[in-house]
Order: sequence, then C-alpha cells, then structure tokens
Amino acid sequence: MDDESRGGGNPARAAVPAEPAAPPRRGWPRRALPYLAPLLAYTALAVLVFLPAWEHPTTRAIGFSGDPQQTIWFLSWTPWAITHGVNPFFTTHMNFPDGVNLMWNSWAPLLGFVLWPITATGGPVLAFNVLQTGGIALSAWVAYLAIRRYLPGWAALAGGLAYGFGPFLMNQAHGHAKVSFGVLPPLLFILLDEICVRQRRSPRLMGPLLGLALAAQAFILEEGVVLGVLAALVGVAALALLFRRGLRSRRRHALSALLWGAGTFAAITVAPLALQLFGAGRVHGNVPGADTYLADPVAVAVPTHLQLLSWGSLSTRVETFAGNAVETATYLGIPLVVLLLVTVVLWRRRPLVRWAGLTGLALVVLSLGPHLHLNGRYLGIPLPYAVVQGISHVGSALPAHLFVYVNFVAALLLAVFLVELVRARHRLATAAGGLLVLAAVLTLLPALPFATTAVQVPSFFTTARVESVQRGSVALIAPFVTDGSRDEPLVWQAAAGMRFKMPEGYFIRPNEQAADRADGPAPTVTSRAMTDIAEKGSAPELTAELRRAVLRDLARWRVAAVLVGPMRHRAEMERFFTALLGRPGEPSGGVLVWHLSWRGADPVVARRPSALAGALAPR
Repeated sequence: MDDESRGGGNPARAAVPAEPAAPPRRGWPRRALPYLAPLLAYTALAVLVFLPAWEHPTTRAIGFSGDPQQTIWFLSWTPWAITHGVNPFFTTHMNFPDGVNLMWNSWAPLLGFVLWPITATGGPVLAFNVLQTGGIALSAWVAYLAIRRYLPGWAALAGGLAYGFGPFLMNQAHGHAKVSFGVLPPLLFILLDEICVRQRRSPRLMGPLLGLALAAQAFILEEGVVLGVLAALVGVAALALLFRRGLRSRRRHALSALLWGAGTFAAITVAPLALQLFGAGRVHGNVPGADTYLADPVAVAVPTHLQLLSWGSLSTRVETFAGNAVETATYLGIPLVVLLLVTVVLWRRRPLVRWAGLTGLALVVLSLGPHLHLNGRYLGIPLPYAVVQGISHVGSALPAHLFVYVNFVAALLLAVFLVELVRARHRLATAAGGLLVLAAVLTLLPALPFATTAVQVPSFFTTARVESVQRGSVALIAPFVTDGSRDEPLVWQAAAGMRFKMPEGYFIRPNEQAADRADGPAPTVTSRAMTDIAEKGSAPELTAELRRAVLRDLARWRVAAVLVGPMRHRAEMERFFTALLGRPGEPSGGVLVWHLSWRGADPVVARRPSALAGALAPR
C-alpha cells in the first residue's frame, strides 16, 4: 500500500499494491485458509445471533411474522413448479383464477432452486432459516474479500463484520430475507475494480461475469439490479472525476467489458422480463414507495428498538420514518459517522479514501429519496432520486435499500481507520481512536435475542388428511390472506405440497383504478366478510342477499373445500360458515373442513369430496 499512501493520482498505480515476491508453494488447504476461515467464522456468528430460531429450525422462522411466511411460500413454489412442469413465472395457486405475475413479486427463484434440497428434506421453514443465516454470512464474507484487495486481512475481517452484521442487513433480516441477502454490493466492487482499475483479465471474461452477477440478482431481488447499476454508475463517476488521467488508457478495456456484461445480462433475462412487462398480471407504471421508504437524516443518527442501545420514545418515532422498523435500516450512529468523517479528513490523500468518501456521500444523497424528509416530515424539496423515480418501472426501486451500498462504503472506511489506528505512533491518538471504535461497535450491536416467529402448521396439511381435498382443486382458507398480517395459510399450502389452489394470497397485483398496484386479491364480498371477522371478531349478519353474494364468490372460484384453521376469532368464523353452508365443519387435524360440490349456484356439503367436486377441479 506504499504507493497508495503517497496519494498518487493514477488509480491503478496508487490503489493497487505492488506484487510481492512469489511465496513458497504451499498446499491448497493452507492457501485456502485465509479465504475460508472468515466464512466459517461469519457463519458461526450468524448461527449464534439467530440461535432462538436454530433451537427449533423447522418450526420457528427468523424475523417478524408477515413477510417470512411469503418468502417460505416462494421457496416452496420454485421446486414444485419445476417438478410439475408448470410455468414458474406465473401462478394461479394464489389469487385463483386470475393468478399472480411472480416477476413483480420478488419470488427469488434462484434462491428457491439453490435451497431445493433443503426444502425437500427439511421443509421450507428450515430452508428459510438457512437463507437468512447464510445470506448474512455470505454478505460479510464477500465484503471481506472485497476489502482484502486493498487492506490487510485482519482489517478486512473487521470490515466484513461491520457490513454483514451492521444495522442495514440485520434490520432487514427481521422480515426481508431477500433484501438482507447483501452479496451484490461487495461483489460489484470486486468486479468493477477489476474491470475499471486493475484490468488484469480479459473483458470477455470479466464482462460476462458482471452480467451473470446482475442476472443472478434479478432472480433474487430484481430491485437490486436497478440499485446496483445506480450505485455502480456513482462509483465509476467518482473514479472518473478523481482520476481522469489514469482512466483514459483504460476506457476501451472497461467499455468492452461493460458491453459484454450488458449482452450477457440481456441474454439471460430477456424472456422473464418480457413476461413481467407484457404478460398477464403485469403492473403498469411504478410500484409506489419511493417517497415513503427512504433515508431520513435523523434516522441515520437515531437507532430504532432493533438496536441494543435505543433512545426510548425517540426510537419509537424514528421507526415510523420509513414505514416500519424493518425498513428504517439507514442507521449508522453518531460515533460511526464521526469515525467516517475523521477518516475522510485525515487520510484524504489516499485514493481509496477519496473515492470512498465521494461515493458514499453521493449514495447517501440518493438514498434520501425523491424529496427531502427531515425528522419524519415531508419538506417537498426535490432531490436527485426524483430522476430515477420518473423512469417507468425503474422508479419502483426503493431509495432506502440503496443504503446497503452506504453500509459497504462505511465498512471499507472503518477498515482504513483501523489500519491507521494500528500505525499511529501517538498513544493519545491511539486511545482516542480506540474509544471511538468501541463506541461505534456498541451503538451498532443488534438487540438480542433476535426476533423469531412460530410457524405452526396444523397436522391436517402434513398428513394423509389433506388428501380429502381434491388435488388441483380450490380451497378457501380462513384466515383469508390479503397481506402479511394474516398469511399463515401460505405456509399451510406449501406444507401440503401445493395440493390445492387459493383465491387469496399476499402479492402485488395491478390496480386498474389507481393505475399502479395493490397488495393481495381484489376485494370481494367474501374476503371483506372474512377479514371483518378476523379483525373485529364479529360476523356480519348473514342476510339472504349476503348469502347469495358469498355463494356467487365461492361458485366463481369453484371452491371444493372450505378450511378454517387456527386463528383469532375462530369460533365466529366457524359460526359464519356453519350458517352459510348449513352444516358444521368436520374437525380434522386442527382444521374445520367443509367439502363442497356444486349444483348450479348452490353448494352441496358432503363428508368427503364427491366425483362432481373432482370434475370441477381446475386444471
């Protein structure tokens, strides 16, 4: 790092250490140890953090209730669709008969495919916990590999720890497993460092690797591609601004690699993107949220209750700034902000520090969203992200999620600070720096024990009892699923091997009236009645008009079974369907079951599914 510390202007010379003399040849285990040992350490730490879930890995899911259940369903859908030869990008197992365009719903098919063996042998809840744990460990490890390109291994180890176990990814792990899978930011740093700075490998190799990385991200969390490209543009622009002379001779190589990357990405994703943009269930325009899910400057300094050290009522208020506590993941803490500023000011002659400081500042500004919000108040001042928001479909990306790149830059600068702290010759400076690092660490620690959610699946769905429901038929399940507040039936459906379809679900659908989107199926008389019972505990009066309307819904959906599972106000839901169908439900494995066949618009309730019910089963 000698050339870099002298602050040379050429990024290739200034930022890349000289090649050391060839070391004696060692066996591959010893050569691999500096790379694999951190991965094992990060994995062990992740297991310890998520230990409350790992004590019961098949019945407790990491995080809050809501989105984890949806992700568990997504993890189950991919292998089921592949093995049954159906279109994996569109499903009618939710929102029957209209179906769901899964490309609009972050269903992460790549993760579902990779975790397929675990889902098949241990169940989708175990696969979800592996995803959460492995995602955090892998994110930290790739950050370690990225930082190690410029700094010593021990400093890179600390930087990877700060990134992978920092507030952004750990907060998102409470509910958004696909967002907390933060491998792309440090991976982009590695690829673009090779493409734009070092240029030791052919563009025909590095370009396709870049395109492959972005395509993989598209099949994990499509929004991440937009944010990744945006962050890459910021990083490359900062590089070009700071090191114009050094980059002139590298332009042709870099442009060639980027063109190869764009071609690779397009070749892999063109068909899925066409289905998303032009297929059934497509969303017109942007999914709203850019002016809600964003970084508030106050939230950068004030922790939520998801941190070990919080600020009482002020933390409670901050949790509402980005919609909820999980999305308010833009916290850095005052000690870390001070540490970052000190690093940028004191070691600004280092090209790496100058680049990181400029890139990080630009990313913070973009993460503030299209308009400035301060202390939770909308000020209406336009900001640069408004340009992104104005691009159709692309503007659906949430600016708050751009903060994952801010966290990576912060981890990089923290590693630089640690290196300089060790080099410092003044005891007072070392002591002050050590106290600042300690304060930053304490303010970044997550609240423990980490939240978990009990995932209870009635035995009806995991035993032969479920075979009483005709395979491929439609089941109406209570509680009725419209969003993440009552989406346990998604896990039940997955546990039953996708045996039946549902007219309900938790997904993004087009909303023609608002010309944007809405969550869950379009409201019906039946869904409103069932939602009122679940929320208020009182069933609506079953008038003749209401009964006819509900039966019309059931007939349109071709419902072959009504299932009332464990839920709040279950007795009221049971009374409603008993009155509607004229017979009490049959208890079976923790569920009340009504088997239906249809004669015109009238249901016939039987103890077992009839041949007519099988004939009505959708194909």
